[in-house]
Amino acid sequence: MIFFALFFTVFANPQEEFRQGMWMLNGWAMGNATSLVGVMHESPQISSFHQMNVGWSIVNAGLASYALSSNKPVKPKKLQKIFWINSALDVVYVASGAWLRMEGQKRGNPQWVGWGESIMIQGGFLLVFDSVMGWRMGTYAHSNK
Repeated sequence: MIFFALFFTVFANPQEEFRQGMWMLNGWAMGNATSLVGVMHESPQISSFHQMNVGWSIVNAGLASYALSSNKPVKPKKLQKIFWINSALDVVYVASGAWLRMEGQKRGNPQWVGWGESIMIQGGFLLVFDSVMGWRMGTYAHSNK
């Protein structure tokens, strides 16, 4: 989290900071796209882990790319709310992934284990990302009063 906080402090306005955040999300998505290599792995658990990573990669890349292609002015107060709502959803993702992993272990279902592990990692990253973005957008929203 400190990395994110230090990374974002160099920007002078919310527009630049938001765009940099979307580039970071796109970078995370592209990194996860490398999971295509593992999709064909013979282990169902490893293959499922990589399948889920690719799915998250597509969604994250789509959202970040759409935001980057838009020239709309950033509204920090609105974005702050969106990022904090997303943070709450991220907690649900992590908990759901943990449940899926646990159930997969209980039932001997390696696919569930792999998917659950991926969801926990993706949700954990997004929890940190959305929390820092919500905090930073809040800084701009409160400084404009």
